[in-house]
Amino acid sequence: EVSSEALDIISECARESPGCYGARMTGGGFAGCGVALVDASHVQTFISQVSNKYFSATGTPPQLYTCTPADGATVFDYQGKIVNH
Repeated sequence: EVSSEALDIISECARESPGCYGARMTGGGFAGCGVALVDASHVQTFISQVSNKYFSATGTPPQLYTCTPADGATVFDYQGKIVNH
């Protein structure tokens, strides 16, 4: 109930693309953003296809960002050794 037409469209475009394991809206909605889990070998194709499909559906180019998961915060001592993990 807090999604929007744009978020629904970007999520649908993402889910239809090869290599996408799933996509949904995230954040508070109402102009929030979508997130998709995509196989790394399909990222460039995913970006191209989602951008084209979304633009065709809305007339607005999407802003797509790639990221890679990483470990959470880590504390190092002054010698660069991990204190906790």
